[in-house]
Amino acid sequence: MEPQRTIRPVGERWIQVIDGAFDPAFVAMLDRWLHKLAFVREDYDNDGATAFLHFVHDIALDKLDAQPLYRQLHSIVQREVEHAYGALAPALYRSQINLGPYGDHYTAHIDNNQGVTAIYFANAEWREEWQGETLFYADGEPVTAVAPRPGRLALLPGDMVHRVGAPSRLFAGARYTIAFKYSTSEKPS
Repeated sequence: MEPQRTIRPVGERWIQVIDGAFDPAFVAMLDRWLHKLAFVREDYDNDGATAFLHFVHDIALDKLDAQPLYRQLHSIVQREVEHAYGALAPALYRSQINLGPYGDHYTAHIDNNQGVTAIYFANAEWREEWQGETLFYADGEPVTAVAPRPGRLALLPGDMVHRVGAPSRLFAGARYTIAFKYSTSEKPS
């Protein structure tokens, strides 16, 4: 089955949302794996928000293809990044798993000045009332939101302002995402 790719405008720019690229059995297996990992509260959104640390688990790039689940995830993410941004020669420089419980505080930020970010929404189940949408900004205003649907992938320019949404108090677990950050030969438009 071919993934469904949707372009969403964000001001004069765009993000791409991809559904159906991952088999539901894979999504469930990866979700179970993530629940077994150790996370540390040491990451923050930007230099002005260092008091608001987030849970993160970095995936060393030399280990990314050694673990079968990461290898499968990375190969599909890489395919989609190449499909959307291949002309910019994207080169992966960081991969991290983010864990977001109810009550965490997130601020609007960019990931890098010249690059691309791929965000994989890793929970195997997500209900609308759990919220947790990622907001994307143009000219200081949130203009679109992406719900954390299971197995969904969002591609965006690394310098696009965005903010993670914490899950609502109706969700007792944590919202998982896996971010892949790429440098590019030029700035994506």
